[in-house]
Amino acid sequence: MLRPHPPIQPSLLLRLPREIRDIIYSSCLNFPQPIPLLNPQAPALIPHLFPHPTLAAEALEALYKTSTFILSLRLYPSLNLLNRWGPYPHLTQHIRHLIVDCIEGSSSIPDFATYEETYGASSIERRLWTSLLALPRLESLAVNMQKAHDGCLFTLDFAPVLFHLRALRPGLSIRFSISFDEMLQRAWDDPYWQTFHASSVRCYSAPYQKMGYADVSCLVAPPSEEDRRYVQMYLGDRKMPRGRSARQGLLDEGPAQRRALAGCYAVRDPPLLRVLMAEHYEVYMRCAEARKTGREGLVEQLGR
Repeated sequence: MLRPHPPIQPSLLLRLPREIRDIIYSSCLNFPQPIPLLNPQAPALIPHLFPHPTLAAEALEALYKTSTFILSLRLYPSLNLLNRWGPYPHLTQHIRHLIVDCIEGSSSIPDFATYEETYGASSIERRLWTSLLALPRLESLAVNMQKAHDGCLFTLDFAPVLFHLRALRPGLSIRFSISFDEMLQRAWDDPYWQTFHASSVRCYSAPYQKMGYADVSCLVAPPSEEDRRYVQMYLGDRKMPRGRSARQGLLDEGPAQRRALAGCYAVRDPPLLRVLMAEHYEVYMRCAEARKTGREGLVEQLGR
């Protein structure tokens, strides 16, 4: 929250070293709540707090360094990639802490190479996720994903990017959480259930109770040697077992139980998922290198 303070005299503040001014900015711009990049009201307050162009620019930079921002990766027809970073896209290079709001993808292409060669460089979903690679100072990333489908979690659009982020920034903290609320809410509000309202054990006319997000970071962690041995021994065909139906299994549960069971309904075999994502990342890197080599070869040919 913004702390009240006497009017700032720019001439006095400018006499202080930049390091001291940064401490002052951090103290004044203390926002406990994450700031949505799509509608950031906090930056609009800075010119009123620091009525000097140099101070305002420095304070705005300090805001991006110290605050947590929310980036929406949901597909909106009227919103392009650049708009998602808000009115100050040049300052996103200073972001340290980011929350990603997204919904599960829908691609069901089973072959990693086919996906990367066909969609990897062109699909809007992948482009949205790849934009995270342009944050050089990112220290913590929280992904809040709404499940959109029953069965196994779809990872083709985001898994290689998360693995690449770990490779580029070894100290990066990644928290991955999922929710079934949007899926279950639609099922709960379906008029079909009103047919059975009179004889239903539970009153479906009651409001749906949201579960929120459940932390399932272990599902997208790098595979362990134990994971690899397990998959090699029991799942040599690399086929994920059919997933459980969240609509059938979670609709009658309370919010706490839904959170406790979220991982079980997202992935049937977590070790296999981790191994598959690691293999997908290897394909992703090979395809990226092939595209890079192809471009360099084309430039070399054009230069002759």
